[in-house]
Amino acid sequence: MTDRDLLFERQQRTAIALVAVFGLFDICSRLPSLQAFAQGIPSPASEVNWQQLAAPLIAGIQSVSEPKLAASLTGSASAKPAAVAPAPIFSAPQRFQGQIVDRAQLSGDEKVIALTFDDGPWEQTPEILGILKEMDVKATFFWVGKNVQTYPEIAKQVVAAGHAIGNHTWDHPTNSMDRETAAKQIDSTNDYIFETTGVRTALFRPPGGALLNGLADYARNRQDAVVLWSVDTRDWQASTSVQMLVSTVLNEAKPGGIVLMHDGGGNRWRTVEALPAIIAGLRELGYRFVTVPELLEMQEKEIIAAEAKAAQAAAAESQPALPPQ
Repeated sequence: MTDRDLLFERQQRTAIALVAVFGLFDICSRLPSLQAFAQGIPSPASEVNWQQLAAPLIAGIQSVSEPKLAASLTGSASAKPAAVAPAPIFSAPQRFQGQIVDRAQLSGDEKVIALTFDDGPWEQTPEILGILKEMDVKATFFWVGKNVQTYPEIAKQVVAAGHAIGNHTWDHPTNSMDRETAAKQIDSTNDYIFETTGVRTALFRPPGGALLNGLADYARNRQDAVVLWSVDTRDWQASTSVQMLVSTVLNEAKPGGIVLMHDGGGNRWRTVEALPAIIAGLRELGYRFVTVPELLEMQEKEIIAAEAKAAQAAAAESQPALPPQ
C-alpha cells in the first residue's frame, strides 16, 4: 500500500469517526425535544443541528482529501463534466463565404482537383465509396435532404469515410421560389444532415447550377459558399458513354478544378464504371485529390502569402534611401 493510500485511509477513518460522534451528539440533544413532544410541547428553536455544526469540518476534509472521499461525504462526485465537442462543420474560408465559386484560382505548380458527387445518398453510393477508399481519394458529396431521410445509414457511411458534405436542397427543385420556400429547402436539409450524421455544412450547390431562382441568393445571405463546377461530366444523360465521361474529365481538368458527377437521382452505373479510370488517369497527369473545403483553403493560403509579400514590398519602397557613404 502506498503512502497516498495510507493517507486516504486515515482521512476516511477520521471522517467516519467524526460523523459518528456528531450523530451521537444529535441523538442526545434531541432527547429533551422528544420528551417535550410526548407532552405536546413545541420543540425549542435552539435545538442543535449537527449537520450545520459539522459542515465546516467536512468542507475542510474535502479540501485536502481525495475526490472519492469528498464524494462519499457529500453523495456526489466533484469532477467536472466532460466538455462536449462542437459538431464538425464543412465550410469555406471567410473570404469565400457568401460567394460563388466554380474552381480555385491557384498560382502554384501543384496539380490539385476536387471530385464532387450530387443527388445522393443513393443505393449506388456504397459502390462509389468502395472505389474511393480503394484508390485513397477524398471527395465532396452534395446531398438531397429527402435522400438522406431515405438512406440514413449510407449517409453515415459517407461521413465515417471522411468525405466532405454539402447541401443540395431538400428535393432538387429548379423552379423560381420565394425566400420562405428557399429557406425551407436549404434549412431543412441542413437540419436533417446534422440530425442524421452529426455534421454541419455551409457549402451549397444549387440544382442544375441555377443562380436566379432564389436558392443561391438565400444561401449567399446566410454566408454559405455556393459551389458550382469547372468540369461537367453529364454523367446523368443516357447519351453519355463511360468512355465519354472519362475523356471529358481528363481533357478538361485544370489545377484547382471541381469535377461534377452524380451518385444519386437514378442509375449511375456509368459513373461507377468510369470512376476508377478517371482517378487513375488524373493521377497519371500528376493530379492530387482534395475536397472542396481543402481546395479553397489552398487558395486562401496563396492569397494571404501574396498579400504579405505585397505588404513587404510596399514597406521596403517607403523606406527612405540611405545617403551615400
